[in-house]
Amino acid sequence: MKGEDFCPLCGKTKVPFIRGLCRECFLKKNPPVEIPDKVAFRQCSGCEKILISGKTIVPDEQALSKAVEKAIKIRGLEKPAVDIKVSGQEGLLSADVTVKGIADSVPLLFRKTISLDRQLFQCDSCMRLRSDCWEAKVQLRSRERKALETGLARMQGLLDAGREQDSLSAVIKAVKVKNGVDVFVGSKRAAYHAVKQLRLDFNAEVKQSFKLVGVDKSGKQRKRATYSVRL
Repeated sequence: MKGEDFCPLCGKTKVPFIRGLCRECFLKKNPPVEIPDKVAFRQCSGCEKILISGKTIVPDEQALSKAVEKAIKIRGLEKPAVDIKVSGQEGLLSADVTVKGIADSVPLLFRKTISLDRQLFQCDSCMRLRSDCWEAKVQLRSRERKALETGLARMQGLLDAGREQDSLSAVIKAVKVKNGVDVFVGSKRAAYHAVKQLRLDFNAEVKQSFKLVGVDKSGKQRKRATYSVRL
């Protein structure tokens, strides 16, 4: 055995060596990849978006895979490649994780199936919506009931469609008034885009105004918008 490499821990010879140890002893002593048994992710009970890196995003396989990848620890592995496949139904999700890489010219492969633990919470946007906080009021007006109903339904649809991008794109409340309805919207931006489309769809007459309601922590003025939309 003169001149032949052997593992100082188990004595094996004629096997792949990684940093002076046989493959099995190296993986036991210095595991280059750690995959947890379970990964928790936070999901809003209101909008159902998930919290990743401080941002709420739509829960899809890519987003959940990102949450899993953040929980995997890789060190001392050359050219690491991670593949994650999420499967299952809401509340019973799992992920098949595969990590490939090289250590001292020895190819390594790690596979593991882990569970995804959903933890419910309420995001800031949904908390604001439930606490009756709004940024814009849209005054829909028409002498024709049918036109008013159609306009209100169209506006609701536009806001619902925009909620994926803007969590505050929602009707907080709608109050009936003479010849119309006042629609309170969580987001000024969402209200602006909805009103812009209503103007095109109904050839509506639109007027807007703004009211100062305070100053935020950074010193920026907070304003509420009012849109008068005559259908």
